[in-house]
Amino acid sequence: MSGLAEGAAAAAATESPTEQAIPTLNSPSPALEASGDIPPELNSRPSQKRKHSPSTDQLTPSAASPSAAPLPAPNAPTGEAAAEEDSSTVANPPTLIPHTSNLPPSSFEFYQTRGHPISRNGYRYTTCGPSPSSSLPIPIQRLIENPPLGARFSWEDRSTFVLLTEDARTITAEKGWRAARANVGVREGNWYWEVKAERCGGEGANTGAGLGEGSWVRVGVGRRESPLNAPCGFDGYSYGYRDRGGEAVTLACPQTYGQPYTSGSTIGIYISLPPRQPPTDRRDPARIVRKRLPIRYKGQLYFELLEYAPTKEMSELTIDPAMKAKVVVEDKKKVAAPGTKAPPALADQGPPLRPLPKLEKAKIAFFLDGVCQGVAFEDIYDFIPLRQHAGEEGFGGGRTKTDPRTNWHDDGTCAYYPHVSVFGGGIATINAGPNFAFPPPPDLEAALRESPHPPRSAPLLDPKAPGAGGGATWRPLSERYPEFLAEQSRLDDLDEEEAVRVFGEQARKEAEMLAKVEEGGGGAGPLKKVKVPARLEELGVVKKEDVHSVGSGSPAPLSAVGEGRRGNGAGLGEGAREREESVQY
Repeated sequence: MSGLAEGAAAAAATESPTEQAIPTLNSPSPALEASGDIPPELNSRPSQKRKHSPSTDQLTPSAASPSAAPLPAPNAPTGEAAAEEDSSTVANPPTLIPHTSNLPPSSFEFYQTRGHPISRNGYRYTTCGPSPSSSLPIPIQRLIENPPLGARFSWEDRSTFVLLTEDARTITAEKGWRAARANVGVREGNWYWEVKAERCGGEGANTGAGLGEGSWVRVGVGRRESPLNAPCGFDGYSYGYRDRGGEAVTLACPQTYGQPYTSGSTIGIYISLPPRQPPTDRRDPARIVRKRLPIRYKGQLYFELLEYAPTKEMSELTIDPAMKAKVVVEDKKKVAAPGTKAPPALADQGPPLRPLPKLEKAKIAFFLDGVCQGVAFEDIYDFIPLRQHAGEEGFGGGRTKTDPRTNWHDDGTCAYYPHVSVFGGGIATINAGPNFAFPPPPDLEAALRESPHPPRSAPLLDPKAPGAGGGATWRPLSERYPEFLAEQSRLDDLDEEEAVRVFGEQARKEAEMLAKVEEGGGGAGPLKKVKVPARLEELGVVKKEDVHSVGSGSPAPLSAVGEGRRGNGAGLGEGAREREESVQY
């Protein structure tokens, strides 16, 4: 299997918060080592004792190509500022290397990135670091920021062929459709941001690469399941606005919508999402469950998790109805040979298709150089995963065996993300605000009602927007960044609380076992000392005098607490999950 070792993965995400093993943080995932885009000079495994980023000497290309020297990204620690221990606040930035692609000339300096994993092949990566306040033997890992700070394109959540500028706000690609998503998504409320199409509309024909088809850009929004080596609107997981013809595109079906845009145009994107509803039961996919495994890659800690996979239900939407009818006709023609059983119809194979929930009254609209083009999409599909089929409740617990890290629930980051795709040297720059080139009107919903494509439903009120006080009824995407960090910090706090609780319970069990041994009814084997953090004693979780030593038959060390973590605190344990059921963002 790809990702981490199969045996380690099987222990990574069990429902029991204490039946997991200590992760090997000094080893990158085999899936990353096996990737073909990591040059040999960059694919060296860091020392087992290394706790800081590799030196720039290891990341410097051959002296024969001085133009490809790496460039430190903004906010990169240098000299003594490079911490000897893992940072608890800001991660090490990736190494930037000037690209060697055959692109049309432009005023932007684009770079390839090295020294960090990229989300692909069914795996997703986010930066993490140890909790600064953790008093447990193995620190709890928490989500940390990745420079440059603020809403921008993600270093990890993009196609490997996408090139970025130093500030990660402008992207391009040489060949084919390549896409990138922002580092923050929206889950509810009314949000607005801009994307400037620096080069698009067929200009800048990339004849040097042999394509000669011009440069193109599509902007829109997409979920985590949307492919990154395809245009925005390729399937039902993304919704796009096309430069050629100005069509609105989803499920690869262009629909007449607005005006086409060319190089230099600024496209404003507005999305309105209804409030999230609380989960109704434990199997409700809206219940927040996190299954993350910490790994060390190139001197930096990352959470590795399985990405949500496209579902059969969504794939069925892209099939031509005529093809479906043809399959039904062919099934009816199937005749069993004498003495044999007729083969099952293709339509009857597998579990029944599940309904695809939609976000009622949700809408996506676009502006072109400040002019409202109207509502492009309404009642879009919900970004929460579909409820799992019966028999898939757990690893080996039902009819179907799945990877134990497969998450059937919202992990707190399911959302619609700003999504931009480029083709043949197309260039796009994201502007999260609050200062826009073409600021939308305060009452954006009123502008939509007067547009060529007015909404069918009543507007949704964002309680956090300043509209109640006479201000705007929408919020810039830049405000979502600190809000997202606060949400993740609260979930990390719940993880740490659960870790302390589980450690306290384990310490009490060890004390009871010791008491039995001292009374002569044990037989737990040789004794050893148990180290109790002082902070737990201060909190009253366990007293030091209650725990002296335990036998070899004691429970496994507290290497993982909560769901899907191994010594990292990267998930919600049973108690924390119960408390979290009533909290939705």
